[in-house]
Amino acid sequence: MMASYPLIGFAFRRFNRYCVCVERGEPVVVGAGSAALTGGSAMRVMAGADCPNAVVARVNAMDSLHWLTSGATSLFRGMNDTPKILALGVLAAAATGITTEWFFLMVALAMGLGSYVAGRRVTETLAGKVTTIRHDDGFAANLVTSTLVAIATFHALPVSTTHLSTGAITGVGARKADVRWKIVRHMTVAWMVTLPVAGIIAAVAYLAIGRLG
Repeated sequence: MMASYPLIGFAFRRFNRYCVCVERGEPVVVGAGSAALTGGSAMRVMAGADCPNAVVARVNAMDSLHWLTSGATSLFRGMNDTPKILALGVLAAAATGITTEWFFLMVALAMGLGSYVAGRRVTETLAGKVTTIRHDDGFAANLVTSTLVAIATFHALPVSTTHLSTGAITGVGARKADVRWKIVRHMTVAWMVTLPVAGIIAAVAYLAIGRLG
């Protein structure tokens, strides 16, 4: 992450100089009683610093790429996490008579709803509490996260997108010596506690179900 950041930052600053601005033009009258020749909206490509403040819309090249890397992170997260959930629920779905198509739909809806309801706190923490993130920082972190999750997915390796994203964002902040390590420590402790606690709960549930059977 830290090794690739200078190259990513250079590319970001290079392309970030330009943007596409859509301006609202005023009608131009060429003579007495003549009709307006121009008006409405006009699109121009110019240096970002020269883009007027009063524009209808503004599209920056690297901002658009940032959106693409964000979408890629979401896509590969779904590709990596969904098989894990399906593997756990396929037997239960077969026992209850749920068809494969409906089960896929249920998993997709559950993941989307869970990300929206419970994932917002994680997003807020990563976006604003670990370090100060600019557009180039977010682009670099998302690029690294999506690339690593994609590689793991195509090799059938289960990984945590949250862990990878946290590492990428922490790397961005560490390069600038701007990391709130207290927040990082809290997340690390939570990750360390989750595995043994989940194992204990699973063992207790297994023994309880075995006695009931």
